[in-house]
Amino acid sequence: MAEPSRRPKWLKFLDPFRNWLIGILLIAAVVAAAISDVKDAVVITVVLQINAVLGYVQERRAERSLEALRRMLVPSARIRRDGTERVVEADTLVPGDVVLLEAGDRVPADGRLLVAESVEVAEAALTGESQPVAKSAAAVAPAGTAPVPLAERTGMLFMNTALSRGRAELIVTATGMCNASARSPRRCAPEPNRPAACRSNSTAWADGWRC
Repeated sequence: MAEPSRRPKWLKFLDPFRNWLIGILLIAAVVAAAISDVKDAVVITVVLQINAVLGYVQERRAERSLEALRRMLVPSARIRRDGTERVVEADTLVPGDVVLLEAGDRVPADGRLLVAESVEVAEAALTGESQPVAKSAAAVAPAGTAPVPLAERTGMLFMNTALSRGRAELIVTATGMCNASARSPRRCAPEPNRPAACRSNSTAWADGWRC
């Protein structure tokens, strides 16, 4: 998934000043300066600056810890590319990659099944189905028919579902923000050089197209 854009550092530094109590102290410092009580004004200003610096430092440490944790939890995928098997980070997958899956693996991207041996998939997060769904490599519907609902696409595997049984090979049709559970029209614009029937990633494959 696409990560949200990061806030500028100066905005993070100013975050503590958005607190109503800090606002009252700022007003108190201004009033103290206005009545020539320079000592109190300086003390309040210094305390507020120290508070802002400490808050910024703590937030940066928390962000770094979270980034380190994310790096440790980067999902991987076993693929066959150029005739050789290799393990790659899931976010580097592209349409056309062949992913190899076994029981217990999480599906790293939407894809059309090429091989399915006694495959059952837990799709509760996507369709709400509480029981594992049997899958096969057979096309659900011939080309040119109406799109098949997600829950009935037994020839497809979808990102973030999990194999509960069997062994499978799939060819990637959609990744990242273009997967079935997080499809974003802005990020998934049709590719002008591909046939119209092949521009609908998962749907085209589910209907039997070999794009």
